[in-house]
Amino acid sequence: EAAEQLGDLRKRIDAALARSNPREALKRCDELLRENRYVEEVRKEKDRIAAVLPRLYSELQTSAELHAAQGDYQAAIQLYGKVLEGFPPGEWHANAEYAIRRLEELDERRNEAEEARRRRKARENERAAFDDAVKRAYESAAAFRYLEARLALERTHVVLKDISLKRALLLYLDALRYEQDLFVAVADRLPERDPPIMLTFPGENEIEEWPRVTKIDQRGVELRTGVSHMLYPWSRVSEYQQVHLLRKCMDEGSPAEWLGLASAAFHRGLFGEAQNHLTIVLRLDDGRLADTAAGLQALFDELAAQFRRPRARSR
Repeated sequence: EAAEQLGDLRKRIDAALARSNPREALKRCDELLRENRYVEEVRKEKDRIAAVLPRLYSELQTSAELHAAQGDYQAAIQLYGKVLEGFPPGEWHANAEYAIRRLEELDERRNEAEEARRRRKARENERAAFDDAVKRAYESAAAFRYLEARLALERTHVVLKDISLKRALLLYLDALRYEQDLFVAVADRLPERDPPIMLTFPGENEIEEWPRVTKIDQRGVELRTGVSHMLYPWSRVSEYQQVHLLRKCMDEGSPAEWLGLASAAFHRGLFGEAQNHLTIVLRLDDGRLADTAAGLQALFDELAAQFRRPRARSR
């Protein structure tokens, strides 16, 4: 019977050690010692267990370090957790607890770094979407296609999460609205304009009669000389002439019209004139339009670098 029980004890010890759980083996040994049974044999088994503890710990440690080197900190922590669960208290626990704290710090720092990268990437993606929308809006507004310009901004505004970028798009939408209002108002005034607006062309000094502007739309400028009419596309009208045409139809100009003119100048690369017109808005208005103008001064200044191009054609 004794041989059978001791054989069973050794099997249980071997199985526990195979699972890296020497505490379970030691527990059975302690039970037999409390019962004062097979004391000498059991003590030998405890010595055998104690002798293999360094090897077991080293194997777990080596495996944990391999996982940690591969960046799998959680797997490494679980291996050191086996030490806390299966090894007797003492030095082994202290070493494992220290290793776990170190791995948790590394894991936390990595998670923080990954979260920071994720947030940075999200900001970069949002900024790219913002820049793309602004570019499309700018190009559309430069061609007097205001509906396309607004749609480009509105669609992007819906998906953006960054509050500052959303506010910038709303501010830009305000500028487009004032510019479109000015364009529509000028188009309505032209047929009744007295005296009529003349469109002049640099270098054409021998022209006897400058053509009168009778109509404007998205396609271009309708000109009249005597009894002849022609449509002059915007591509053949310089950026300065486009803005000057709007300015001549404003008369004194309300703050809202000056704000629209600033937007028109901005979309035609006349960034200095755009800022000057916004300064006029600030001088004429001390309410909401002044706040809009101040915001657009900063926004246009920021975006000017993105759209800066060779100087507009000469006057």
